[in-house]
Amino acid sequence: LEYFRDSEKTKKHLENLALTATVKASLVNRYYNVEVTTRQGNVVIKLPDPVAKVDKTKEEIKSLLTEIQGIKDIYLDVKSNALPRTAMHK
Repeated sequence: LEYFRDSEKTKKHLENLALTATVKASLVNRYYNVEVTTRQGNVVIKLPDPVAKVDKTKEEIKSLLTEIQGIKDIYLDVKSNALPRTAMHK
């Protein structure tokens, strides 16, 4: 069957799947609902729930991934749960 033949496309797809699984496994204990996608070594990480300290969270995520081979770039989508300052807070 053509679908099961090795090709450059299927190898890249399997590499993306393996990298996604490795990244998610590294993060899921700390960030249980993390969403991870990869494409050609570019990793996109999204935390659906807002966090208290965005910069600290981003640093922690990057440090958890430093030993993973195959990552070229990391893109983080992390939102703050801090309330915006209003005129009343001045």
